[in-house]
Amino acid sequence: MSVNSNVNVSFSESMAPSTVTASTMTLRNTTLNTAVTGTVLYVPSSNSAVFTPTSPTPLANNTLYTVTLSTAATDLAGNPLASPFNSVFTTAALPDTTR
Repeated sequence: MSVNSNVNVSFSESMAPSTVTASTMTLRNTTLNTAVTGTVLYVPSSNSAVFTPTSPTPLANNTLYTVTLSTAATDLAGNPLASPFNSVFTTAALPDTTR
């Protein structure tokens, strides 16, 4: 994944936008065990959440990250996620600039 990318999570149904926030969707640098601050936007038209990192930005190259959604995120009927959602990804390595 590019170090300049946002992190997107898709849901199988519509979520309550007020419950998909920076407190329920978090990003951690798993390698250093540090939080990444950012903003979260719920996009109803695609049933997705977008985490936009603000610090550090860009993300570090060749680094493991974990995005987590807590059970405080609910659907429109108020049903929470059955369990916390975690997804792990690695950012792209630095380009080789030697010749």
